[in-house]
This record gives sequence, structure tokens and C-alpha cells, in this order.
Amino acid sequence: MNDPGRRSAIDHRRRSFSVPKRLMPAILALHAGEQSHSAATIAELESVDILVDGELDPLVATLMTVMTGPRMVVAVEAAGVRAQRMATIWESGRRAVLGTTADRDQFDLLQIEPELLPFHLAQVTDLTPRPQPPFKGAITVPKATLHRVEDVIARDQRAAERELRAAGLVYPWSDWLLIALAHRRALWTIEAIWLAGRTKRAEQMTVLDAGSVGYWTVKESSCRDTVTLRVSDFDQVLRRCSALLPATAR
Repeated sequence: MNDPGRRSAIDHRRRSFSVPKRLMPAILALHAGEQSHSAATIAELESVDILVDGELDPLVATLMTVMTGPRMVVAVEAAGVRAQRMATIWESGRRAVLGTTADRDQFDLLQIEPELLPFHLAQVTDLTPRPQPPFKGAITVPKATLHRVEDVIARDQRAAERELRAAGLVYPWSDWLLIALAHRRALWTIEAIWLAGRTKRAEQMTVLDAGSVGYWTVKESSCRDTVTLRVSDFDQVLRRCSALLPATAR
């Protein structure tokens, strides 16, 4: 481990490690006590210090314990204009683990403090104060119309406006929604799944980050054919995010 040319996957100071996604099933299996792995897989895990003298590194083992026995899992998907970010948080009460994908092939895991979950969620979603638009309220749009508008707005804003008018939207809401969609930075969804107790419980929120036109919360109807977009300020979105988390993290 003291070989200066050796590259460890583990950063004990940050309490984190980074490995190719294809190695995660083997790491989880080793944590569960399974030993039927190829010599090549074992050698690769040993070469980056994940496996030492036949045992998982203590930090790796701790993170695997949280991931395999959480009381809550929070999944985040942020679809930006040019890139997509995904993250998962596992929380077991005393500990929490943040998993992110820096690229499609690499998986990064970081041990975090449960009370800092709102901070890490804000980092993943880029949740920061935005200008408050000069209007308030909500608007309901057919889901199919919204998809068509999103498809054409970047290249033909007049066509996007015609789609909204055809769906019955009128000024000023048609203009406000067009401005928000045209300034879209990201659409992100947080899903919190409670596994503790007898019944699994899931809650979800979706937010349109329209940059200079603020935040809009997004909610599908029960029949999933319409979408309601509500103008929201930073504090409202932050409160809703925090409400999804354990009380110790609020």
C-alpha cells in the first residue's frame, strides 16, 4: 500500500472511494460474505486497496453496511440542458452515504453526516436563491402539450406558443410559461423512500429550475394526463426538500 506508483480508490480523509460501476456488484457480494469471484476481479480490487488481505477496507465495509441496511433512500435525478446528474443517498439513522456518478462508468461514494442531507441535496440539484418572477400562482397544462412545447421551443418559439394557445392557454400565463421553459436550466426530481417500519412509503417532488425566472414545482395529476406548474421561491422549494428528509436533517 506504500508503493508510490499505486493509485488507491479510497480517500480516508474525505471518507470516500471511487470505483468503476462494474465492480460494485462484487464489492456488495464480498460484503455479504460471498467469495465466488474471478481472480481478475479480486486482483483489481486489491490493486486499488478496496480489498486488503482478503477483507474489504474498513471504510468500504462501513459504507456498504449503510447501503445494504438503510431506513431511507433518496434518489435524485437532475436533467440539465446539456448534461444529466444522478445521485442516491442511503440513510441509516447514525450514518449516511452519498453516491454520485461523475461519468457513466464511475461510481463515487462519500460518507456524510445525516444532519447535512439538505446541504448535499442542494449541491446535487444546484438549489440556490434565484430571482423571484413578477408573478405568482399555478397553471395546468396537458402533459402531451408540454412535451411538444419542450421539443420545439429551442428552435421555434412561435410554434411553442401556438401549441400552448391550441391547448387553451391564454396571456399572460402562456407567455410566462414560455419564458420559464426557454430559460430552463434543469428539471430535477427527488424521490424519498422510507424503508423503516412495516410499510414502505415513498414521496416525490419535481422542480423546474428556470434560472432567472425562478423555480416552478411540477406535479402530475392522478390520471397522469395533465401537469400543474406552480411558481415557487427558493425558501418554498427548500422547505419542501427538507420535508422529505428525516427530522434530524431538517
